[in-house]
Amino acid sequence: RILGIEGGEALYDTLKDRMEAAYGSVLVGYGPDLASNGNGNFFMIGPEPQFESMERYIATNEGEQPIYRLYPRDFWLVR
Repeated sequence: RILGIEGGEALYDTLKDRMEAAYGSVLVGYGPDLASNGNGNFFMIGPEPQFESMERYIATNEGEQPIYRLYPRDFWLVR
């Protein structure tokens, strides 16, 4: 369907109209609240300051929600 409008002036508008539906379900603050998507488990990998920053951002955009942390020690197997 996109190839059919290639080169036309409507290509940008068509793609922009689809962005919220495509990206909004995985990007915080873009589209509907992530909490309203009951089928998702969202995660991120990073240092503690990044988690703290993301918690503040989510609280500002979607309301207070916890971010659970997993550490390498949570996955160590002991014989």
